[in-house]
Amino acid sequence: AWTSFVVFSISQSTMLVVGAIYYMLFTGVPGTATYYATIMTIYTWVAKGAWFALGYPYDF
Repeated sequence: AWTSFVVFSISQSTMLVVGAIYYMLFTGVPGTATYYATIMTIYTWVAKGAWFALGYPYDF
């Protein structure tokens, strides 16, 4: 369980970093919030799908 927690934590941190980078790149551009929300939503779906596929509890 500890290992899976670490893996998830690293994945979550990576998603936040990627999201932040995209946010900064799109800052000042019309629709910035939309780009950011869409990107984070996609990453969240991918993460949940992978988490579930690996057999971990689907409750994060």
